[in-house]
Amino acid sequence: IREEGLVITFKLTPNFFFADFRISGDLVIKPTISNLVQLPIGEIYSHKAVEDLSSSVLKAYRDAGYYRAAVHPDIQFLQESHLVNVNYRAQAGPRATIEKIEITGSPQLDVKEILAVMKLRPGRSYRGVKLRKDLERIRKLYSGRGFLNANIRLESIHFEEKTNTVQITILVDSGSFVYIELAGGNISRKTLRQLIPIYEEASIDPDLIEEGRRNIEDFFKREG
Repeated sequence: IREEGLVITFKLTPNFFFADFRISGDLVIKPTISNLVQLPIGEIYSHKAVEDLSSSVLKAYRDAGYYRAAVHPDIQFLQESHLVNVNYRAQAGPRATIEKIEITGSPQLDVKEILAVMKLRPGRSYRGVKLRKDLERIRKLYSGRGFLNANIRLESIHFEEKTNTVQITILVDSGSFVYIELAGGNISRKTLRQLIPIYEEASIDPDLIEEGRRNIEDFFKREG
C-alpha cells in the first residue's frame, strides 16, 4: 500500500484450447480415441480433462484384457496459436488369462450347460467383447428353455496382479418358467416361437402377447 492509495496488479495468463488427441505406443485396441470418449476439442485446456481421458484409455485397454497396461499423457503447448496437443503413450503389456469362471445366483439349469455355451474358457485370453457376447449367449439359452425374464449379468471381475489372471463371476437368476400352449390349432413349436415376439424380446409383456395373438391369427389366415 502506497501513501497515495492502493495499487492492485493483475497478472493475466492466456487460455489454451484442446486441438488434437492421439494414442501412440502399443496400439492393440481397435477403437480410436475418438470412438472411446467424446473429445473436448476446442474447449479450454484443463488438467482434469487430460486425466479423465487417460482413465478412459486405460479402461479400454483393460477391457481388452491388458490389465497391466499403463498410459502416460504427453502434453504439447503451442504458444503462438494457444493450442494444446495431447499424445497418450500406451504400454499394453501381456494380455491377462482367465483363471476361473463362476456362476452364482439361482441358475436352475446345470452350470456345466451354461459354461458350455460360452466361448471364454479358463486358460484362454480375456477379452471384454467376448464376455459380453457370452452373456448374450447365456440369455438366449435361457430364453430358448422358457425362462424369458431371466436376469444374467456380470457380477465381478477380479484381477490377480502376480499371475496376470482374472476370475469372472456371473450372476444368473433364471426367473419364472413360461410355457405357451396353442389350443384349437396345429403349429410347430419352431413356428410358434417365430410368431410370438416374447421369445425374441425375452420379455413377458401384454403388448407382446397381443402381437403374438395377431401373428397367429394372420398365420392361419394365410394358411387358409
